[in-house]
Amino acid sequence: MQQAFNTLSRFDDRAEAETLSDLVDATSEIFDRPTVITGAGTDGGNSTHTGTVDASNGVDQGVGADGANGPYTPSLSIPQIPIPPPIQHASFLTWVAEYSGPTFNMLHCDFPYGVNLFGGAWSGRNSHTTYEDKPDDYITIIKALCLHLDTVLSPSAHVMFWCSANIRIQAQTLGLFRELAPSLIFNEFPLIWHKTDNVGIVPDPAREARRVVETCLYASREDRKIVRTISGAYGSPTNKDLHPSTKPEPMLRHFMQMFVDENTSLLDPTCGSGSALRAAESLGAKRVLGLEKDEEYFKGAATAMRNFRNLRKVSK
Repeated sequence: MQQAFNTLSRFDDRAEAETLSDLVDATSEIFDRPTVITGAGTDGGNSTHTGTVDASNGVDQGVGADGANGPYTPSLSIPQIPIPPPIQHASFLTWVAEYSGPTFNMLHCDFPYGVNLFGGAWSGRNSHTTYEDKPDDYITIIKALCLHLDTVLSPSAHVMFWCSANIRIQAQTLGLFRELAPSLIFNEFPLIWHKTDNVGIVPDPAREARRVVETCLYASREDRKIVRTISGAYGSPTNKDLHPSTKPEPMLRHFMQMFVDENTSLLDPTCGSGSALRAAESLGAKRVLGLEKDEEYFKGAATAMRNFRNLRKVSK
């Protein structure tokens, strides 16, 4: 009974937070966007209206575009916001500086780790398309996210942030967020993906073990409650069909069970193969958006998403 009560309480808290976020977004949309006032003039015709309201009785005494005078009852026409495609071919750094739409309550970040992943001769750089993975790029994208955090993230939200298992890089990452985005409260224990196919690098075989785990820091904003408790570690093989650093869907679904339900709107700023978007939709997320700047990866992710949605429709 206690477990059922806690589950329902978390659901209520999340639903309430999402309702408040929707109200904030809707209010912002009404006041930030231009509105068109239309209605009927005294001659019965529809007209675009300009004029003033008589403060004594609240009756509009303006003049319609057709020249008719007299009382006027306006109706507000709010421009409809087009639904964007689930994956956009765009750089996060450019997109976030211009974005002005509704916020998201779930952020899945799988930025380049800044470890020069493709620098070695055995990195796979000759067998598939690579991407920039320099330390400066990693810091730049984190700073951009923190600068525009309120633009994209709801007041109540969760963040999954994949980063190198190197404890020095983790400490640096947490320090940056603590300084630039103090509203994000990170859990002290990361989520751990164990690569069961033993895929991983060994820079120094004489002195260290093969690196077959990846870690995901996770944070909440305004103490947002999780959906359910799950194990903090998951084992699954890698999958490099669409992207050299793909996070497998089964693993993501396992971890995302903590955060994703029908109230979830998820943003993935560097979505790669789009696996996080598909995992979130399979868990019932109401809205997902992924960005990918590389054209080849974008096309692969868009195709995979389209096939995924078609299969779901057929299965229903």
